[in-house]
Amino acid sequence: MNLLYTIIALGVTFTVVGGLAVFIMNVISMVLAPLIGLKRDFTLRSGSGIFILSILHAYIFLSFISIVILLCHACTVNTFIKSILWFIAGNITIILTWSAYLQANNRSKEEQAKKYEQTHVVGIAINALISTIGFFVLAFFPSLIGEWWPWVEYLFNKLV
Repeated sequence: MNLLYTIIALGVTFTVVGGLAVFIMNVISMVLAPLIGLKRDFTLRSGSGIFILSILHAYIFLSFISIVILLCHACTVNTFIKSILWFIAGNITIILTWSAYLQANNRSKEEQAKKYEQTHVVGIAINALISTIGFFVLAFFPSLIGEWWPWVEYLFNKLV
């Protein structure tokens, strides 16, 4: 895949798949938040619920990151331009991850945290940390994508 196709594919991926990943994370939060509970204090129920919520968020967002990494690996340009492509992809991915957290946190402060809003914010904060580390792990060890997200690799190989 040449550089132009890679840039176009990354733009579409960041826009469509990144937005879809954030939407799915919001839906997961809306479904799980009532099950976790309303208490503000940390209990076993809320802690385990936030842990499950964070793992689900991270799995969804790391699947998006896996697509970005596979696109960068598929680019067949020289090393210097490819390193610039990796830098841009990494920054945009990390910015998207942390902006989702910042938006949720700001909305939580504005609305004075509706019933379940705080659970969502904590789940996204943990996801942002996991996804930031996960980007670098998957970038240096792309074979993990096939082990943890085989469906992403399968779809990527069919489409590209």
